[in-house]
Amino acid sequence: MVVTRWPSLSEVDRFPGVLMLFNSKTGDVIAADTMPDRKESYMTPLCFSQPGSKELFILFGTGGETIDGKLYLTTLSQFRAKKLTSAEVIATEKGHGFIAPPTLADINKDGYIDIIAITHGSKAIAIDGKDHHILWTRTFPGTECSNSLAPGYFTDDDIPDFFTFISKGAWPNSTGSVEVMLDGKNGNIAYMDSLGCTGFSSPVVYDLNDDGRDEAIISINNFDCSLGYGLKSPRLMENKLIAIDFAKKSVDTIDQAQGFKNIFSTPWIGDLDNDGYLDLIYCQYFHYTDLVAFLGMRIKRIDLPVRLKKPVLWGAYLGSRGDGIFDTGHHVTE
Repeated sequence: MVVTRWPSLSEVDRFPGVLMLFNSKTGDVIAADTMPDRKESYMTPLCFSQPGSKELFILFGTGGETIDGKLYLTTLSQFRAKKLTSAEVIATEKGHGFIAPPTLADINKDGYIDIIAITHGSKAIAIDGKDHHILWTRTFPGTECSNSLAPGYFTDDDIPDFFTFISKGAWPNSTGSVEVMLDGKNGNIAYMDSLGCTGFSSPVVYDLNDDGRDEAIISINNFDCSLGYGLKSPRLMENKLIAIDFAKKSVDTIDQAQGFKNIFSTPWIGDLDNDGYLDLIYCQYFHYTDLVAFLGMRIKRIDLPVRLKKPVLWGAYLGSRGDGIFDTGHHVTE
């Protein structure tokens, strides 16, 4: 868990984030230490193991929408000894920080978990899990990103690829959304589109049509994107849940509703009732003039006519296991 306080928009007046480890049974604080660079922190920390090591590794990030940030790697033992100042800096960004948590997947077939991150400045970075050198980078100028990269087999090889959507312009004057899929081998753009307006929910992934290539499922909002997220709020709003088929380069609407929005909530997919078919659950908020105001919500479940023929690997925020690790067989162990 990361605790951050920020009383003003001035970087000088912002307090540093604190990384904390709690005892889940008692609530006691086992360990706590301040961010090494004294910056704020929004990123969900990740904990994972690597082959051949008895250590548990912790990945955490600093920085904000307009504040420089770093991506750090430390160990559980180092953290418990309150030595976060010795954490390794594995990536940096100027003018933006690391807000969305990275995705962990083996993309070079060496058996180690690699780290694939995207900064708030929309710079995607793939970092080798064994020696931490940069495998590839891809930057999208004039955009911002607060969404995680969703992994899946979107291209015609067995290396995980990565999909997310980014915002045109700068908050609160964002003017639209760009959906982008990166080839996991080299970071090349393998798909790009511009659907709906800015949102902050992350994608989920499954092979819906059983063609051997995954589709990405995202929630988008349709309104007058030129209004941004400032003082002018759209009167008309439609929320859609869509599936992107990268093989056919087509978009299918799963569900839609006028007068609703989804700004932050990530969908969930899986077999909720164990009937062998895919279920989809997502949240929608009522919309009334103020775009970011919460005025009530509904939770919707859709029983999809999709038979489960393989496990759902990325069916929720941070994946179906909630650990940020994709299809590697690695997991946190004591």
